[in-house]
Amino acid sequence: MTFGPLPERAPGRRLRGRVVPGARDFLALAALLLDYPDDALVAKRAELVAAVRALGGAAPRTPESSGGTHGHSGVGQPAAPGPRTSQSAASGSMFAARGPGGALGAFADWFADADPDELRVEYVRTFDHKRRNALYVTFAAHGDMRRRGEALLAFKSLYRANGFEPRPDELPDYLPMVLQFAAQAPTEAANAALALARPGIELVAKSLADAASPWAPVLGAVRACLPPLDAASRRVLAAVAADGPPEELVGVASVRPEGVGA
Repeated sequence: MTFGPLPERAPGRRLRGRVVPGARDFLALAALLLDYPDDALVAKRAELVAAVRALGGAAPRTPESSGGTHGHSGVGQPAAPGPRTSQSAASGSMFAARGPGGALGAFADWFADADPDELRVEYVRTFDHKRRNALYVTFAAHGDMRRRGEALLAFKSLYRANGFEPRPDELPDYLPMVLQFAAQAPTEAANAALALARPGIELVAKSLADAASPWAPVLGAVRACLPPLDAASRRVLAAVAADGPPEELVGVASVRPEGVGA
């Protein structure tokens, strides 16, 4: 199975060929954009949107746009879904397929003009009031079970071994912090963190897409930095999404990743 990260690989019909430039930059931006939009983050909004635009221009084109029949640019930026926008459950895959630059660009369209107070209300409504959207990635996959404790310890060990100081006000599986670590850590440690987070990333991404959340493209950008899932892994995640976390994620394992490029 392929619950391992492999940023740097563009999603497409094959894992070979196209390389996503600046995967670490995409992960670092996603970490910021998924955090609570307090005054400090809102004050940096123009700077963040400019960074998204700069990276979006360098994102690779999708297979369809580089020779397929549709002819759409892989970095096109459709209007981002707002709280009341209708969107199909396939949105997460659509955003991932555009590449990380296009996905973050879709979010930036909405984020740039959102009223700060409404932005905060929508953030709390999305991530604090809905269990399936919780940004604590081990909770999404394990709930409050023994295996979650083991996963939290694994994150703590990774951080400690690599000199990373986690935020004292958050658990170590908080997705913005995991992505920040993956953007900065040595290749092996970054891949290990993303492998631990992968089931939670997939489950939250699906939930946000089903709800047409404005944050769905950000999770799509993160997914675009990871390899496609194989059929067996997709079946396991579908069962977890439908029935809640199992006692054991039997058979779901990480492959040895090829690495997060600089």
